Amino acid sequence: MFALFLTRAWALGNDAQIAVVIGTVVRKIIGLILVLMSAGAMAQSVDVEKINEGYQTLRSYPSANLHVEMFDLYGEKITPSTMDLSWAWDPTGQDKAVYLKGDESVAGEEVGQISADGATFFSYNIHDRTFLAHDYANTPASSSRLDMLQRMYAISGRRGCYAARFLEEVFGNDNPTYSPWCSGELTYVTTETGPVQDPLTDKLYSPSPAQDFIVYETTGPISRSVVFQRSQVTATDSTTHWVISAIYVSKYDETNPNLPNGFMFTMTIDPVDTAPNAEEFEFVPQSGLEAIPGLAR
Repeated sequence: MFALFLTRAWALGNDAQIAVVIGTVVRKIIGLILVLMSAGAMAQSVDVEKINEGYQTLRSYPSANLHVEMFDLYGEKITPSTMDLSWAWDPTGQDKAVYLKGDESVAGEEVGQISADGATFFSYNIHDRTFLAHDYANTPASSSRLDMLQRMYAISGRRGCYAARFLEEVFGNDNPTYSPWCSGELTYVTTETGPVQDPLTDKLYSPSPAQDFIVYETTGPISRSVVFQRSQVTATDSTTHWVISAIYVSKYDETNPNLPNGFMFTMTIDPVDTAPNAEEFEFVPQSGLEAIPGLAR
């Protein structure tokens, strides 16, 4: 059913001796458990290391464009939505101002806009013709970024929440702070493994020397997959680095067989060598817009 949904969407001895033997066996078992635990911890650290490496590369760019496409399934209804975001900051840290601008659409109709102009975060609800504003500039540099992105996360729907979480993990602190988006089985898709098919969406992840994938999967009545795509980029000094270039998140809930639900989320990330002008991130309320009480600038 979920694959059909995606197809439509994309169309998408003695006592002493015994005691010694038992003690030896127990020690070996404990040792084996510790080895396995250590191996698990190492595996966990490797995926975190790989993703944080991709995050760190992105931090070296002054700007990035994010494009989100999402399909929500509820029963037999599929609702498409999109979100486009532009991010800008000073990677040298000399200027603490951060900028963000985004447009959000559902079923082809624009429903909201967000903007961070270096001092204030705005969220505009087009249907209600209301906006809120939140001052994030009067804090230390990393705290202001974190504050703004947490506010974005708090007011966003699912599309914006994933984008905000990603931006927060990359830029919200002084170093990348990835934490797993999904527990369960972990697979690295490289040229050694060959292509791997997404367990939920049937999407084929095809690696190359300049592209690999980190796949997380959980199964059960509620199945979920999260995939981080890494690609190599060439810096101005001709060195190559790994960067996170796309994230795929899928979920399918069949706890109620009469009303299946789920979603498919895709976000592409494009680093940009030159940041847009600060003026492009300004939010100018239209005539007649109502500011949410207590939050207006």
